[in-house]
Amino acid sequence: MQHGRLPVAREVNPKNGLPTCRTFQKKMKMSWGDFTLAKYPKLVEQREQRHRERAVSAKKEMTEYTTDMLITAVTEFAKEHGRLPEKEEYTPQNGLPGYMTFSHIASRLLTEYLEENLAAYLTPKNNAMDNGQEEETSGMSLTM
Repeated sequence: MQHGRLPVAREVNPKNGLPTCRTFQKKMKMSWGDFTLAKYPKLVEQREQRHRERAVSAKKEMTEYTTDMLITAVTEFAKEHGRLPEKEEYTPQNGLPGYMTFSHIASRLLTEYLEENLAAYLTPKNNAMDNGQEEETSGMSLTM
């Protein structure tokens, strides 16, 4: 354990000197998760605790960031780097919220934009059709 913690499933791969989860399960006759729980229960508990703490922190961060703050942060990053941030670059070190916070706010912004600017194209979902057939639609739709 080079990093003082168990690798998460996405890190279990040959690039990190480990077999894939699938190969591990085939050879060991148990999943990576079951193996780590049986062999390293304290480390599994520490990992779960870190996960809980990150989830609480992310929820708190979502309430602290406003739409304007998000737009300003992404704009500043884009000006500095000449491109939009990659998913893994959404960090406080880059002046950005976590990616989960960004996604939550961006999703809300898109929904609000669609409702305000494209309402004529949005149709309410019908509970039942007169002739009993489903309505055919194409493309992306937003149900209100």
